[in-house]
Amino acid sequence: MVMRKTILFSAAFLLLNSLIAQESSPVVILQTTGKVSLVSKGKSKPNPVGAGAVANPSSILKMSKGASAVVLCNGQYITIKDKEKADLTSVCKSTPDTQKKKVDNDLNQKIIAAVDMVGVAKARGDGWVRNVTDPKKN
Repeated sequence: MVMRKTILFSAAFLLLNSLIAQESSPVVILQTTGKVSLVSKGKSKPNPVGAGAVANPSSILKMSKGASAVVLCNGQYITIKDKEKADLTSVCKSTPDTQKKKVDNDLNQKIIAAVDMVGVAKARGDGWVRNVTDPKKN
């Protein structure tokens, strides 16, 4: 009975790890030149973006004439220019001859860790602690 539970637990653990490993990583916008905006999936209104913005891979970048953007996607820098609309899904899956440069894996991990840290900070609220009262409101 104990052996059966151990095998079941191990199988569930491996399944969970394989599901987590398949999660798509966000696209980090590292640099923009000119007017660049982001249209999230299911939305119609573009929001202006700049360096440090994080996008869902299913989003679309809209750029004015002459604008460009450098994004970190799947561990590679990708320069996007001379496009009015750039579907990030196709940009991230494009062929290696489209101005991609391999990124040092350590740098990639640090950028994604910084993105995750900001997400945690926003979820926890001001001061990274829940239910912190604003002294200006007291």
